[in-house]
Amino acid sequence: MSEVFSKLGKIQADFNIFRLRDVLTLSDSGVWGDEPEPNSDGTKVIRSTNFTNTGELDLSDVAVRKI
Repeated sequence: MSEVFSKLGKIQADFNIFRLRDVLTLSDSGVWGDEPEPNSDGTKVIRSTNFTNTGELDLSDVAVRKI
């Protein structure tokens, strides 16, 4: 399998590589919002804690906030 190199290092060529900002609805620091009301929609927020030490995105604990 061939490999490509990115800012993250060596990546397998068959991985879908994209810039995170290209798939975000909003990228804003400092906006945290309140806890959403029960049974209401909230906004899913990806935090720095959703990234592992190896740079992988872990979506198993995404925060939901009222923004």
